[in-house]
Amino acid sequence: MRNSTRLAMVCTVALLLAGSAFGQFSLSTGFAGTTMFDGNFFNIASTTGVIVNTFDIHLIAGTHTVEVWTVTSGGTHVGVEANAAAWTLVATATSLVSNGVLVATPLGQTLNVSIPPGGLRGFYVTVTTGGDVRYQVGTAIGTVAASDANIQIHEGTYGTYPFQPFSPQARRWN
Repeated sequence: MRNSTRLAMVCTVALLLAGSAFGQFSLSTGFAGTTMFDGNFFNIASTTGVIVNTFDIHLIAGTHTVEVWTVTSGGTHVGVEANAAAWTLVATATSLVSNGVLVATPLGQTLNVSIPPGGLRGFYVTVTTGGDVRYQVGTAIGTVAASDANIQIHEGTYGTYPFQPFSPQARRWN
């Protein structure tokens, strides 16, 4: 069975993981992010098996194009951040109007990305122009930023669009 979940990522993001009779659940990482850049790379680990269906994004004011990518073969983003061939585009939201700072902006796109029990999956959420994604400075890449009985959200890194990471500077996805 798969669990479904709604997560608010550190400072600025929410995920919707859907799929089972268990219903939806939330995991907040907060909205304290004061730093911003084009996008973030981060991992989600699943203990129970989940399907990531959508994100809510923490963006600066304005209208944006947001892309969501996942590591094609599953697994971590670490080591493949700069390799565009290792990633699959799972959603593009164009003309996405931000709800503002400290407020979630729904992506409005269905991702349908599975993470099996015990699995780990890397994500890259980015705007196509202009350093608009808010996040926090992290502790170390791979540090658990938030967790519950079903998933863990790990700190990752950030970068310039497309696929130009600034490693190994840890960032906590919002």
